[in-house]
Amino acid sequence: MKITSVKTAATSGHCMHLWVRIETDAGITGLGECVHGGHQAIAIIQHELADKLIGRDPFAIDAIFEQICRSPVFEGGFAGALITALTGIEIALWDLKGKALKVPICELMGGKFHDDIRVYCDCEVSPGMNMGEVRAVVDEVLEAGFTALKVDLDIRAYGHTGSETGWYEKDKFNMTPNRWEHDRMVELAGMVVKAAGPSVDVACDLHTGLDKHSAIRLARDLEPLKLMWLEEPVPPENIDVMAEITRSTSTPICAGENLYLRHGFRKLLEQQAVDIIMPDIPKCGGLSECRKIAELADLYSIPFAPTTSPPRSEPWPRPMSARPSPISRCWNSTGSTATIGRRSPMAARSSRTARSP
Repeated sequence: MKITSVKTAATSGHCMHLWVRIETDAGITGLGECVHGGHQAIAIIQHELADKLIGRDPFAIDAIFEQICRSPVFEGGFAGALITALTGIEIALWDLKGKALKVPICELMGGKFHDDIRVYCDCEVSPGMNMGEVRAVVDEVLEAGFTALKVDLDIRAYGHTGSETGWYEKDKFNMTPNRWEHDRMVELAGMVVKAAGPSVDVACDLHTGLDKHSAIRLARDLEPLKLMWLEEPVPPENIDVMAEITRSTSTPICAGENLYLRHGFRKLLEQQAVDIIMPDIPKCGGLSECRKIAELADLYSIPFAPTTSPPRSEPWPRPMSARPSPISRCWNSTGSTATIGRRSPMAARSSRTARSP
């Protein structure tokens, strides 16, 4: 069996989601996905990587990945859009192999551990909501059966505003929140925990928006809430700073969705700079690479909570290992890529163990 074509399509959701379809002379196709690569990832696949795949054995997944990853050393071969594009290809190859052998992908990786996987809902609580609005969103999440959820704490996250913050003019460049902004983040986290109740875990995301001392102060003030984790309080480049924050608080610190490949996680794990890592599977290298990252984390007793970014009118559970359900797509083998669908405002469904569609 040989690869005959590589096509792309895109959907609009949390971001632009790129889909990769690999076709073979045996009539078997594989579907992969990647996120946060933008139009650059499309161009890389269509103009750089597709020709390297034509005629290859689609079962040689790791060999294809390593060869492509190592070749563009001077063109960003270790991070960014190229790795994201390669991730979509890698996932498509696994999907194709599972279909060809008529087995779930997990059976090709040593077999499954669980029939069901606990997921959390990255829900639509925004920093500008009042208690009634927070409770309405949280209730919807709980009614859907979730036992864990995550919210954005940073003011103006994704441009959100609301009755509680609409008046506030946030400094776009100052990473030191003033006293009101700090207190508002603590207040919002408290409202969510109260609305969710004692049996539901709550995580909070900061989108790398703080400096070191502000992150430490916030994490300490959130300690009474016993959060599931506080996510990416500072940018990922300075591992020493992240480690200092982690050691300064009992609030678990989680990071990693902006890192690529296992090499990107090595120092983070060696220095035990976080309590939890969260690789973005359709971004940082794909299924094989994320398994290697998980095994590295296990050596340091650091939990692995992978993130994905489901697009379309689909639920928004994370972490999840289920393949996406089919949607209508327009496939292109040129640089142009159709955009289809939008994500619904809320996500509410658990996922099952990974399988080939």
